Amino acid sequence: MSNPNTYVGELVELISHLGQAVSRETNLLAEKRPSELGQFTEERERLTTEYQMQVHAIRSNPTLLQSASEETRLELKLAMKQFHELLNEHRRAVFAARTMTQRLISSVTDEFSRRNRPAAGYNRQAKMAQPMENRRAQPVSLALNEVV
Repeated sequence: MSNPNTYVGELVELISHLGQAVSRETNLLAEKRPSELGQFTEERERLTTEYQMQVHAIRSNPTLLQSASEETRLELKLAMKQFHELLNEHRRAVFAARTMTQRLISSVTDEFSRRNRPAAGYNRQAKMAQPMENRRAQPVSLALNEVV
């Protein structure tokens, strides 16, 4: 890139678009609508890839940033600060959604186990003792591998 100010300005604009995508996802999580996140995945991945490439270009050639004007660098610094704040808010929303999902799964599993309690131990004939109300109960395992 011939003009460092233009390059850094484009990076600031990219960070702004990526921040909007992250905010949109955070809002969907806060509104308890995680099923709608999938429609924005492709755009977010494209923006993230482009962001990573530009950051890598700056790391490999620090003169791009050093040659930019002070005003442009301050603009980038402010954009990065706001972006990191959005990422922290997003991280908290993802953690809350994941915790809620884990608690729901745990509650369902606990209730299922309570109702279908497996045998308690052995009886006098060295056979598995089973409660009278649930003689057919078999131990059941429940696993769910969902990523929020």
